[in-house]
Amino acid sequence: MGKTKDLLVFVKQSTKPKELCFRIAELLFGYPLYCLSFLFPRNRKKWVFGTNVGFIDNSKYIFLNVLWEKEEKAYWISDRKEVVREMREKQLPSFYKWSIKGI
Repeated sequence: MGKTKDLLVFVKQSTKPKELCFRIAELLFGYPLYCLSFLFPRNRKKWVFGTNVGFIDNSKYIFLNVLWEKEEKAYWISDRKEVVREMREKQLPSFYKWSIKGI
């Protein structure tokens, strides 16, 4: 019990309250939703991309490559609303992580 309490105190001190709430919500809703996702049919012509640091790096270039050169549909999922807004201004398919379409 002591180690668990120490871990909880460390997590609470090292994160902002808003970020902590999102992480708890992800644990409570994200993982059960992930398990339920296997009950739904998959569409192999849809690809989903994203990173936790924005629209950069290899995932960006793979996303653009799939979007422009393949017959598949590509979507970018982001937890930052400003990234989603910028991508939509550039006419790129993007959704906020916690929106209905993003989930």
